Parts: sequence; structure tokens; C-alpha cells
Amino acid sequence: MAAKTQLPHIDEAQFPLKKASQFLCNPAHPQNKGRAVVFLGYGFRADQPEQMRDAFLAHARGHPATVIPSQHGIKYKIDGSLVAPDGRLLRVRAIWIIETGQSAPAFVTATPRKRRR
Repeated sequence: MAAKTQLPHIDEAQFPLKKASQFLCNPAHPQNKGRAVVFLGYGFRADQPEQMRDAFLAHARGHPATVIPSQHGIKYKIDGSLVAPDGRLLRVRAIWIIETGQSAPAFVTATPRKRRR
């Protein structure tokens, strides 16, 4: 079983605002795969990427991460709910990485998850 831990050095975490505005909240992005429809439906907006950054930082603080070694460094997979701008809870999986030789985690991507039945 993979080790669980909190995302290290979260106070140094890097969340590129362009990931929110140009990818996660952009239904026209060719690699979006429907994520934008979900995120926009929960009140996230491309013109307010700070909301998404803050929500994903809170998500990382509130849920344990699964550690996944990779050729680029250590990845952290975090599953759990985050509070969306419209006040509802949205289940997501977020991926962060601490690249080899670095100490600050960097946000990679996120995927909405289906509700458990």
C-alpha cells in the first residue's frame, strides 16, 4: 500500500494561475476533457483564478496525499472534497509534484471525481 502523508512545504506551494484560467476553467482547451464544465458549474471562473488556487491549497491542507515516486520527482495524489465558490462540496483528485532538487510542491492538475454511492 502506498504511503500517506500531508503535502510537504505547503506554504511554499506553487499554483500557476494560468492552470486555472487557461486549462481547468477553459472548455475550449483540447486536453480539458470536460473538466471545465464541472468546475464552471460549481462557480469557479477563468477570470478569478485565485479562487481556484485558494480552494486547492485548502484541499491539500485538509486531506492526506498518496506518495508516488516518478522520474521527475515525488508526486502527491490528493483525493477529497473541496469547497467550491458556490458553497457546494466537489470531490476532486489533485496531483502535485516536488521535482528532483526542489523543495516547493507545484500543482500539476486536477480531475473532478464521481460521488460515492
